Amino acid sequence: MTSQANDALNRAIELAKGLHDAQWQLRAQLGLIVFFHRRGDLKSALAAIGEIEKSAVATYDPAATAMTGSVKSASLFLHGEYGSALTLARKSHEYFRNHSDISQIGRWGLNHSIYAQCVIGRAYWHQGLFDHAIKAMNSVYAEAEASGNPASICMALTWCSCSLFMSLEELEQAAASIERLKEVAQDNDFQSYFYSAIGYHGRLLFLKGDLESSERLLRQALSKLNEARYENMYVPFLGHLAELLAADGRVDEGFLASTESLDRTKSCEAFWWLPDALRIHGEVLTSLEGSGSRSAEDYLRQSIELSKRQGGLGWQLRAARSLAELLHQQNRTDEAFKLLSYTLSKFTEGFETVPFRRTRALLEEMR
Repeated sequence: MTSQANDALNRAIELAKGLHDAQWQLRAQLGLIVFFHRRGDLKSALAAIGEIEKSAVATYDPAATAMTGSVKSASLFLHGEYGSALTLARKSHEYFRNHSDISQIGRWGLNHSIYAQCVIGRAYWHQGLFDHAIKAMNSVYAEAEASGNPASICMALTWCSCSLFMSLEELEQAAASIERLKEVAQDNDFQSYFYSAIGYHGRLLFLKGDLESSERLLRQALSKLNEARYENMYVPFLGHLAELLAADGRVDEGFLASTESLDRTKSCEAFWWLPDALRIHGEVLTSLEGSGSRSAEDYLRQSIELSKRQGGLGWQLRAARSLAELLHQQNRTDEAFKLLSYTLSKFTEGFETVPFRRTRALLEEMR
């Protein structure tokens, strides 16, 4: 993800244009969008979509349109537009499901069937459709393994299995996914994927209470991902480091890390992550200023309101739980109870998942 890669992709686009080769032009353009995704340059990704859609039309190939749709759906998801992303990803995946030989990596450089399904799985979780997310996550991973392609396996694990199993607090399954990601990435010298696995492992150890080992792995991952300019993974792991530092009593360090994570999230318009960046910053401020912190409450409310606007019930649940705990500490338990009741009432599934059950248990404690 270096500037040389950017230059090479742009050069490939210009050469293809000069040769009037619409398919090679589109392949290079799609590669450039994926490059922007990993760099966290969502402004450039979204700006380039229109030109790519024109190129797809010029190929007179419905597969090209579907592949463009998969990449556009990822751009929309990363920009926090979950509903539009899900609609487009489903449409693209439906095409690939009916034309299973089309998404060959040798032809297009990326398995766009896997990419579309990754968006579907993540969008479901963000929308609070936890059962749908689990089904989609298992489906995309099974397809990736069946393909035998290492890059597809790593994509499915990075986008879905590692992240979503931890978000659903299924730690044993998360651990197995992380180990598989490490194995495939190391065997194929996929450095960015390998250090993403290291970061996920660090996050897992934090959730298990091993702060020392967690910090060591998170810092190792952050160092390597920063070198690779893998911003889309670096920024969330920086937020997780902030949580760890605050939990370890090093609140000033945690505040600096959460501030940087929040600033970088806003700068690159990574709105998919912004609700949790706001939540983390609010929780760190609670540790820094105490339970009476108005700033902490404000950031947590910002997280909830943004989640509502995005249709991001998954993030909304997490922020509502944090705010309810803060309100309860301020003896505003009735307000906390109403907040949790309202949030839980929005769910239509996922009632047996750990996050839902844990929030429901917190609600019962406040009766």
